[in-house]
Amino acid sequence: MDENQEEDPQDENEVVPVAESEEDLEQEKDAKTEKSSPESQSELPQNSSPSKSGHSGQVVSYDPAETRIFEQLYSIRTPKKVLVLPLTHSPLFPGTHSSILVDQKTVMALSHPDSFRAKRDSHALVGLFLTKDAGVRSDQNADISLNRASSLVKPSQIHSVGMLGWVIDIAHASSGSGAAYRLQVVPTYRRLRIKESWADEISGHIYANVEEIVEDPEDPDEQHTFNKHQYTQLSKDIIKSLRDLAKYDNSQYLKVLNTLVPEKVDTAELSDLVAPIMSNDPQGQQKMIEANFTIDKLNIAKDLLATRIESFQNQTKEVSPTDSQQKAQSQREIYLRTLMEKIKKELGVEADDTDRFVEEIQNKLKAKVAVPEQVKATVAEELTKLQSLEKSSGEFQTTRNYLNWITDLPWGNQPHENFDIQKSKQILESQHFGLEEVKKRILEFIAVGKRKSSVAGKIILLVGPPGVGKTSIGKSIAQSLGKEFFRISVGGMNDFSEIKGHRRTYVGAMPGKLIQSFKRLKTQNPVVMIDEIDKMGISRQGDPMSALLEVLDPQQNKNFMDHYLDLEFDLSGCLFVCTANETDGISRPLLDRMEVIRLSGYIEDEKVEIAKRYLVPKLQAAMGMSQRLKIKFSTLLFRRLVKEYAREAGVRELEKLIERIMRKIALRVVQGKYKRLEESNRGLMIPSHKITALIGHPRFRTDKFYPIMQSGVVMGLAWTAMGGATLYIETVSNFEKLEARTQGEIIVESESGKSDEHGTSGGIVGLATTGQMGETMKESVEIAFTFAKNYLFNRVPNNKFFYNNHGMLHLHIPEGATPKDGPSAGCTIVTSILSLAMNRPVIENLAMTGEITLTGKIRAIGGVKEKMIAGKRSGVKTFIFPKDNEKDWEEIPQYIRGDVQVNFVTDYKEIFDIAFAKGQKPKSS
Repeated sequence: MDENQEEDPQDENEVVPVAESEEDLEQEKDAKTEKSSPESQSELPQNSSPSKSGHSGQVVSYDPAETRIFEQLYSIRTPKKVLVLPLTHSPLFPGTHSSILVDQKTVMALSHPDSFRAKRDSHALVGLFLTKDAGVRSDQNADISLNRASSLVKPSQIHSVGMLGWVIDIAHASSGSGAAYRLQVVPTYRRLRIKESWADEISGHIYANVEEIVEDPEDPDEQHTFNKHQYTQLSKDIIKSLRDLAKYDNSQYLKVLNTLVPEKVDTAELSDLVAPIMSNDPQGQQKMIEANFTIDKLNIAKDLLATRIESFQNQTKEVSPTDSQQKAQSQREIYLRTLMEKIKKELGVEADDTDRFVEEIQNKLKAKVAVPEQVKATVAEELTKLQSLEKSSGEFQTTRNYLNWITDLPWGNQPHENFDIQKSKQILESQHFGLEEVKKRILEFIAVGKRKSSVAGKIILLVGPPGVGKTSIGKSIAQSLGKEFFRISVGGMNDFSEIKGHRRTYVGAMPGKLIQSFKRLKTQNPVVMIDEIDKMGISRQGDPMSALLEVLDPQQNKNFMDHYLDLEFDLSGCLFVCTANETDGISRPLLDRMEVIRLSGYIEDEKVEIAKRYLVPKLQAAMGMSQRLKIKFSTLLFRRLVKEYAREAGVRELEKLIERIMRKIALRVVQGKYKRLEESNRGLMIPSHKITALIGHPRFRTDKFYPIMQSGVVMGLAWTAMGGATLYIETVSNFEKLEARTQGEIIVESESGKSDEHGTSGGIVGLATTGQMGETMKESVEIAFTFAKNYLFNRVPNNKFFYNNHGMLHLHIPEGATPKDGPSAGCTIVTSILSLAMNRPVIENLAMTGEITLTGKIRAIGGVKEKMIAGKRSGVKTFIFPKDNEKDWEEIPQYIRGDVQVNFVTDYKEIFDIAFAKGQKPKSS
C-alpha cells in the first residue's frame, strides 16, 4: 500500500464490504486505485516480521488495519462450500497477500448472497487451488507474474489441495492487464481438500464441497522420528541456502529472510516463509501445500532451494565477468545482458549490436580501392553520431542506411577495358545485320578509346524508329568493351529526384537511379544506357532533363553531387549511351553534347535476313520448338510478312508475327498433328500460301492507290518517328465554288471548307485544303499555290486554267486521321496543282520531296534514307531529292540504292522536266 495513502477511517472490526451489485462496481470505478499493484508497495524494514512478507519475492508493509486482518485469520470458520479461484501462476501461502486478476462475472459471483463470509457484511471466502498446468497457461499480453482466475478452467484441471483465501479488496485492473478487476486476497492458515467439485452451467465458475486438512507437526512413523536438534540443523541448512541464494538474487525479500536465526525461527512456519521464493517452480510449491508433516515440508523446501542455487551457479559459470570491481558494481546487469545475448544466439536471432555494425562499416571502407578523403571524413563523423543515438530513434535507422549506401558504392573500382577492334567487330556482326554505318561509327569510337586508353567523356545518342535495335546496340557496345551494362528508362519521368536523389530530410529518401545502378554493378566505369531520353517530362517537381545535363556533361560529371549522398561521385569513367526516336524532344544544350548516330529503318531484304538469322532461331529456342520439331520458313513467306503485315521501320512487329505462327504450330504439335514429323526428326516447312490461315488477312495490300497515275495526283515522301512513309497529294476542281465565283463572289476557303465573309480567314483564296495539315504545311500550300500560278503563266502562257473560271481547287492528303506537318511537301504540291491545271499526269513510279520557295528554289530536307526505303517499299523507281541532300544519299549502302534512279535538283524547272518528261504536251485551256 502506498505510504502516502490515508488510513481508512473505519471501525476496528469492520472491513470494506464486497460490492453487492453491478451498479456498485461502476460507482467504485472512479474512486478505486490499484492498491495491489507491485509498484505501490514499499519495502519491508529490516526489523519487520518476515511473516508479513509478500508473495513471489514482493515485500510489503501493512498498516494497522491490515495487521488486524491477519489477526482475524485464526478465528475464521472453515466453510463447507467455496467458490474456487483457479491459480495459473503459483499457489499462495499463509502470511502473504497477493493480487488475482478476474473478470466481472467472478466479482458478481463473490457478491452473491450464497458466497460464504467470515461474518455479516464482511469479505467473501474463496478456495485458492493451483491449476495442474500452472506456469504454462499465461496470457502473453498480460503480466505473467500475477495469478489469473480463468473461467475456462475445468474442475479436472485443478489440484485437489489448496488454501482458504479471504478477499479483502476489489479494484479495477490497470489497462493492458487483460482483465476487468483485481482481487486482493489473503490466504488463511487453513488448507482445504476438495471432496466434490462442479462447474456452473451458466457462468462456468467452479464450486467445490471442501473439508479442512488438519496439520500434524509430528511424524507418526517411528522409523522417521526427529529430535529438536535435528529440526534445528535442518533449519540451519535452509537458512544457509537462503543466504547463498541472496548472492545471485538480490531482492529485498531474500535480504530479510537470510537474517533469520535458526535457533529462533519456528520450524513449522519456516517452510511457509521459503515457499513464496520458489515461484519459478509452482508444482514444487504445490507439493509443499500437500505435505501433511513439517519434516516433509522442510525437506521439500531444502531440495527446491538447492535446485535453484545449482541453476544460478551453472548460469554464472558461463557468463560471470572477470573484473571483480565490475562484478561488485553491476553484477545483475551484466548477467542479464549476457543471458539475453546467449538466448538470442541459441534462438538464431542476431543481436543488433552497434559496435559490430561500426566495425563492419570500417572494414567495408578499408576494402575499397580508392576512397576520397571527404568520404572518409563523412563516414567517421556519421559513425560517431550513430554511437550516441538510441536504437529506437528514427535518426538511428536513417544514419545506418546512409552509411550502408556510402560503403556499398564502388569507390575507385574501374576494371580494365577491352579495346580489341576485331573482337568488337565480330560481336557487332554476330548480333546485328545491316547498319553498316552505325557499326563503322562505333568501331571508330572504340579505336579512339584505344589510343587514349579510355572511352570516357563521350555521350552516344542512338536515334531511330522503334524496333531497329537501339537498345541491343548499347548492350553490344558494353560487351565489346568488356564493361558492365545498366539500362535506365526515363520515358515519362518528370521528377528530377529520380536523377539527383532525394534529400535525407524526407521519409524514405533514396539516391537517384544512377547511384543505385553503381551500387548494383559494383564498378565505377560501366556502360549506362539512358533509354527514351526524348520522352522525359516537366512538372512542378522540376525538369529531369536539365538534371541530366550535370550527369552527362564531361566537364561536370567528374564531381557529380547526389542530393542523398551529399558527396561528390566521379561519373567521368562511364560511357553513356542514350536512345531516342527523334531529337525534337531533347533540349538543345543537352543535344549539343551528344554524338548522334542515326539508325534508319530496314528495307525488305534486310528484314528477311534478320528474320532468318536472328528472329527464327531465337524464338524456336524460347518456345522449345528446336528440341522437338524444327520449323522452316520459306523466303517467300518472309517477304509476304514484310510487305503485307509488317511495314514498320523496325522488326518488332515482324517478330510478333513469327512468334504468333510458332504458337499455332506449337498447339498442333501438342495435339499430335505432327507426330510423324517429330519421330522422323524432319523439319516442318511453312508455305507462304498458309500465312492467311495462320495469322489472318493482310493488313496492307499496297501503297499504290493509283495503278495508273492521273492528273492532279503526285506521290510524296514523308518522315515519321516510326520511319519513312509515302503519301499522295490529290488536287481536283471544286465546281460548286466555281459557280459562286462566276457570280462575282469572293471566296476564301479554309481547311474546314467554310467561307469567311471578310475574306481573311487565314485560308487560301480559291483553294480548299483537307487532310489534317499542320501550320507549316498550310504555309507550304500557300507558297505552292502562288508559285504554281506564276510558273504556269510563264511556262505555258496559253493555259488559262486559273483565269477562265477554273481557279477553284480542292487539295487533299489521304489518311486524314494522321496529323501531317513540315515543309518538305512543297514541290509535290506544286506538281499536283500543275498536273491538274495541264490535265497531264506525271510519269509512273515517281516520288519526290523537297521544300520550295516563292521563286522555285528547292531546299534540303531530312530523313533521306527513311524516305527512300519507304519509296522502294511502294515500288518507286524514280526519286527526286534536293541537291543539298546528295551527301545523305551517298551514305546509304549500295545494296539499298542500287536499283533505283535518283535525281538531285536545285530549281523546280528540273522537277517539271522530269515529272512531265513523257505523255502529252501541255494543253491550252
